[in-house]
Amino acid sequence: EGDTTKPRLTKHFELDLDMQGNRTLTLDGVEYITEPGSIVFRRPGQWCTSSGGYDMHMLTFEWTEEEVLKADYARNSPKIYNRTVIPENILPLPPVFMPEHGAELLSIYKRLSVIYRQPSKQNITDLQLSRLLYLVCSDAANCELQRQVEYTPADKVLAYINTHYMENITLDDLAQHVHLSRHYLAHLFRSETGRTPFDFILSVRLE
Repeated sequence: EGDTTKPRLTKHFELDLDMQGNRTLTLDGVEYITEPGSIVFRRPGQWCTSSGGYDMHMLTFEWTEEEVLKADYARNSPKIYNRTVIPENILPLPPVFMPEHGAELLSIYKRLSVIYRQPSKQNITDLQLSRLLYLVCSDAANCELQRQVEYTPADKVLAYINTHYMENITLDDLAQHVHLSRHYLAHLFRSETGRTPFDFILSVRLE
């Protein structure tokens, strides 16, 4: 468990099955809320961060230029993929969704974690991977996208203040956090909340 708030550039296709807790996941600047049982899908070249519970089964896939699938469990592969090389029609999955066959997917993940290092069981591994991908793609085609959250700069500032209110927060700190000028941020924050950032910091500290 833990937060991975430092942006990370994905190198492979990643397929996570969340086990417990809720997470806030950001993919290329768009935020999603996950819950126990959610499938999270990331493509090579996406910037991602997350916060909250981090209890999951994670599987990474690599496609060669000939589009041959193989299981690649070495997360820190030196090869960084360019999105233009990987066709978008490979695994046309939404970023976050709730699968219908969650129990069966969990069973496959657990079995793969045991057999994938055994060369003598490569045929079984390939069969399990095929079954997993079939179920995931089938479920994704019949489900609704998990809740996508749109946060304004003022929302992000409020969240930052609630976390860092005991620190010496300046308007410059807040402006840098949301990549806006200090004057524009002050105007935007007051128009959305009716208060200045400093007023809000004081009220949070008093509470």
